[in-house]
Amino acid sequence: MARSPKNKEVVIVQITCPHYRVPFFTGLRDNLAKHGVNLRLLYGDPYRYEVEFPAYYAEMPWAESFRPLFLPWTSATFEPIVWHPILHRVVRADLLIVEGTSRYLINYLLYAIHKFGGPRLAFWGHGWNHFLDDRDSWSERAKHWLGKRADWYFAYTSEVKQGLIERGYDEAKITDVQNAVASPPPGNFNAEKKAAIRKTWNIGPDDLVALYCSRMYSSKRLDLLISAAELVHRELPSFHLVLVGVGPAESLARAAAREHSYIHFTGPLFGERKHQLFAISRLFVMPGRVGLGIVDAFHHGVPPVATRYPYHSPEFAYMRHEENGLVSDDDVGSFAQSILRLATDDALHGKLVSGCKESAQAITMDEMIERFAHGVLAALDSRRTPKGAG
Repeated sequence: MARSPKNKEVVIVQITCPHYRVPFFTGLRDNLAKHGVNLRLLYGDPYRYEVEFPAYYAEMPWAESFRPLFLPWTSATFEPIVWHPILHRVVRADLLIVEGTSRYLINYLLYAIHKFGGPRLAFWGHGWNHFLDDRDSWSERAKHWLGKRADWYFAYTSEVKQGLIERGYDEAKITDVQNAVASPPPGNFNAEKKAAIRKTWNIGPDDLVALYCSRMYSSKRLDLLISAAELVHRELPSFHLVLVGVGPAESLARAAAREHSYIHFTGPLFGERKHQLFAISRLFVMPGRVGLGIVDAFHHGVPPVATRYPYHSPEFAYMRHEENGLVSDDDVGSFAQSILRLATDDALHGKLVSGCKESAQAITMDEMIERFAHGVLAALDSRRTPKGAG
């Protein structure tokens, strides 16, 4: 029996649920409920299966968890192929939204079911692999083959949307969600509180702080950051680097903090403890892959410094050199010089802080939720993609 327009069910499937996604999923659920649409979230729960760094992930009381199955023989040469044992939970939905990747076997089965009258199918994500040079690999071809045959696509940014259009996707069936993180709550960090925070980390009242706050893996290039910090500290002895995060490359951060008194490793921090470190930081440093971390920097009014690394995530498009941040050449010396420039040039720093605040007003969680909800409603109302389209 068909559901009425005000009794639709939408299911989003995610391999995990990082902390930063909790406000989005909660807000989207509330927004869609106002339109009579029930949102269900299915996510791989890191506390029910082994992951390397479970502290990065959240639990969602209202959502449904599952245990992804990783095919072990596929992980030796590339990212593992994954099976999501969730088919029985989603086949009665009106719209399924899954991550747009060729590694998830469930995507092919969901397409087959969709083709023969099953739920409408939508993908969301980066659009293509931004971290590889080969844009014509079998995995990319498979991804686009599926993507063009879906009923909708939720693109992370406007640049991703434009790239999909250039690859032959239907522009009318793409939503630019403007990927974002939640704004921090208003913080009353007066001079006394900032001094106390600095004392906690053995940072002097007039010392300059650069903050790294992100996951720690090889493409984040902590080695380049630590080398640049050494160069900066030689020129500016009051310089301190605070490293916040967790991941496979955190051993570099731990070792650097043991070796240098001006480098501090905190491990993963969330909420108020993270906001405290932003409050005492003059700049935000990302020498490798830039992602949503720069949106966090914008919202805290802390200008980011990045490099012209060729494998950034889509959110790098939010950066505007010398407007809301600095983008250096892709080498240690140039990155260090950009840090020094922002550390010592008060006029430039003030200009970039204003640019950060301007970007923060546009790239908000509320806007992302509204865009995504609008896309969901449009996908539910749209005509199905014809068989063989694309």
